[in-house]
Amino acid sequence: MKKSISFVLRAALALLLVAAMTLPLAYFAAAEGETVFAVYNKVLVGENGGDNVVTILATVPESLVEDRTAIDKFVFALNFKQNGASVKTKEIEMTKVYSTIIGYATTNESTAASQGIEYLEADYITGFVIRGIPDGVYAVDVTVTAYKNNAALTDPQPASRTAIPCAVHPTEEQQAVLDAYALAKNETLTGATMTGVVSNVVEISATYGNATFYMIVAGLEDYPIEAYRVKPNDDTVDINDIELGATVTVSGDITNYNGTIEFKNTAKILSIVEPERTDAEKVAIEKATLTITPEDGASVPSTGSRYPEVTITWASSNSTVVS
Repeated sequence: MKKSISFVLRAALALLLVAAMTLPLAYFAAAEGETVFAVYNKVLVGENGGDNVVTILATVPESLVEDRTAIDKFVFALNFKQNGASVKTKEIEMTKVYSTIIGYATTNESTAASQGIEYLEADYITGFVIRGIPDGVYAVDVTVTAYKNNAALTDPQPASRTAIPCAVHPTEEQQAVLDAYALAKNETLTGATMTGVVSNVVEISATYGNATFYMIVAGLEDYPIEAYRVKPNDDTVDINDIELGATVTVSGDITNYNGTIEFKNTAKILSIVEPERTDAEKVAIEKATLTITPEDGASVPSTGSRYPEVTITWASSNSTVVS
């Protein structure tokens, strides 16, 4: 049974926000940055007053705020998911844009450095804080739509981003996965080590002594990591032991290769542990033999024989006969 999630929107945002503009939006000097209406690719996670909190942000270009009558509000539609299933949806309206959200994010690079907060390369930002989120790992779908006179606008087109990683009190490995999924194309996360379960074997190359497969870190089933043509760290690791369900540990650099999050081929496989198996599965894999000690001179039956009225057949759990 899934635990119900209760999110509480932080109402006292006025104490946390500076340089805010209430819609209709007045023109003022914009910070340097790209003019893109977009959902930020990170969900900021932290604590406030003993509660878990997350911050959802969107970047807003100057072109959307220089016209005082163009937009009344932005509506955020949120969908929090775990393992592909929705656990909470919510809609929140915002009527302001900001240059800095104190303690969380800013469009000013020097402010970000001095306050130790997130820097967003944008003209303005809008967003909000949600508190009371239970510990866990989520994928968050976010769509932001501009409104005028309570009607959704198609110009600008709604901004959206799907499956933004969000982990509340994650393990070190889970955090590494989230950092990897936050990489822009061709960016690299150096020196990562992850242990996960093999979810897909793409190739095991005897010629080159490497393997390509996908692995899942515990609790992050929505965020597979590809290990691309990785090799064993030493002779104690045999790439032929890689199979579905095996637990592998890989260490090296991770990159966003055209949208695929993967360990580079310079990474190394540190260990491989075979999955737990039933006795029948072990028999099927090892092709174990049945040993019967005959009594009173009786002959030992082989596979397929009848002894005396029973057919002897070895089979795996999926009914594949083992010869």
